[in-house]
Amino acid sequence: MPRHSFEVEARILANLNQPHLPRVTDNFIEKIQRIAVPVMEYVEGQNLGDLVAQVGPLPEEKVLEWADQVLGCPGLPARTPPRPNHPPGCETR
Repeated sequence: MPRHSFEVEARILANLNQPHLPRVTDNFIEKIQRIAVPVMEYVEGQNLGDLVAQVGPLPEEKVLEWADQVLGCPGLPARTPPRPNHPPGCETR
């Protein structure tokens, strides 16, 4: 993702105040691999990748509930492009 696009996305996310999203407090460009890294608040919960590895596919109702919480966030861009080299950071609550 071009640096300018990342900075715009980071600013948008930093200005969101939504209980279902971690707050973005800062961002930086990692110097060796030159990838954009957002700095987010720590969210207590189980890592989504670990949960799926433990229990297998999740019930559609639960996934739709989480999607509704996240996608219903006011101020969230309608389309956020995928970011290569972005580590899984979804946490369940």
